Amino acid sequence: MMPETFRLPALAIICGLVLSATWVTLQPVINDNRIQFEARQLLDIVDAPNAAVTEIEPGVFAVDGTGITIFRVSTNDGYNGRIELWVGVDEAGIIEGVRVKSHQETPGLGDRIELDVSDWILGFEGYSLRVDESSWDVKRFGGDFDQFTGATITPRAVIHAVRDGLVTFESQQSDEQEAGDGG
Repeated sequence: MMPETFRLPALAIICGLVLSATWVTLQPVINDNRIQFEARQLLDIVDAPNAAVTEIEPGVFAVDGTGITIFRVSTNDGYNGRIELWVGVDEAGIIEGVRVKSHQETPGLGDRIELDVSDWILGFEGYSLRVDESSWDVKRFGGDFDQFTGATITPRAVIHAVRDGLVTFESQQSDEQEAGDGG
């Protein structure tokens, strides 16, 4: 029989080994589920459930046959930290849709950026950089977007991240066009 002083450490080691084995075994399933979830989010942006999505560079996807590009943007300005988003734009730079990839915002307040909780995120559709710069804020600060009661930081962070993502995307598009024109 095992001495009393070795029982607890032995049990801890066995539990650790079981947890490690479970994690290693389930990791491929977890990764596959994450990839499938992201693919559904991308297709939800363009409302084309059977379209093919091709990654053209890390974090940038083309939706085949639609002329829509989807790219990832993020901000650390959320109330509880990092917010990651998908932004889909057409060839003219007009937003087709925005979806939340991940966040840690407060349930019941900041989580209203999620489509499953609120339709607020749909308010970006049809916007582009061609609107007045002041439009890219919450109404409380003279912009076009609603804030949430008790939560202004989260929507402002999302609005500014989407705007900044569009600026970066359009800048890269211009650079690519200039490079293609030989200039």
